[in-house]
Amino acid sequence: MSESGSQRVFWVGVGLAVLLVVLVLFWPRVAEKFEPTLELAMVAIDGGDGIARTGTVTTEAGAPARLHAVLEAKTRGGTTIYYTEAKRLEVDGVEIPADRLAVWDRSEELTVLWFTVEGTTPYLPIRTVEDLEGFHFEALFHADWPRAWSIPAAVTSRHAEHLRRSDHDRNRSFGSQRYHVRMERRDPQRPAIVLDRYKSPGPETVSELGASFPRLLAPLVGALGPASRVFGLSQLEPVTGVEGPVLEGLADLAHRDLAFSRATVLHDTLGNRAPDLEGLAWTEVT
Repeated sequence: MSESGSQRVFWVGVGLAVLLVVLVLFWPRVAEKFEPTLELAMVAIDGGDGIARTGTVTTEAGAPARLHAVLEAKTRGGTTIYYTEAKRLEVDGVEIPADRLAVWDRSEELTVLWFTVEGTTPYLPIRTVEDLEGFHFEALFHADWPRAWSIPAAVTSRHAEHLRRSDHDRNRSFGSQRYHVRMERRDPQRPAIVLDRYKSPGPETVSELGASFPRLLAPLVGALGPASRVFGLSQLEPVTGVEGPVLEGLADLAHRDLAFSRATVLHDTLGNRAPDLEGLAWTEVT
């Protein structure tokens, strides 16, 4: 081989070596440009039938249920895919094809944080319409829950964690609970740095979304069903002599499963048994 040919081979080798170094250093950033674009987070609930669903899921008290974090993304071709560990997923009543479900396999670390969405207080006396309008929801972080894509669903109230309770009550398996998830995408080289945050619908959307907000409802079977479903909700109790609009507002909140009072629970428990009241034995209480 001539001297010029040797030099040509040498410089080709150098060029290939430089190209390899550049690829090693910058490939993660280049590859990221071709990854699906992350858009929004959501919560899906598997009530025990193997299908994770968005919105309200109803199951029997004590039945195993799981929360699934879901991260919606768009491919460069415009196809919507869903990162999740759920084997089957239903969004807004429509089951997603299996080929559009994917587990998180990207280089960036993703931290999953779980919250329950509850009234700001477990009990609130209501005197005026202003008191009623001041009631709202908040997201309560559960530091003791796994930071994982899929976790067991619990219906116990975050507020109740500060109360002195028996082990039986702490493990209550009936009631109602709403959920919120947040995901933090972190730099794999510097995990302390959060690149992006994605959040499912928050407490400010509970009233607007209604049954579409992620919620697990696990009532007891039988006559105790109506009363058991309010566990986990805030009790808003009208004081003596409140005005009609206050009572109407309370009834509306109870009808939408946002709160309850003793009167609304009694009404729901009696239900269609009202015609049978005349057949009951009545005793005057003095």
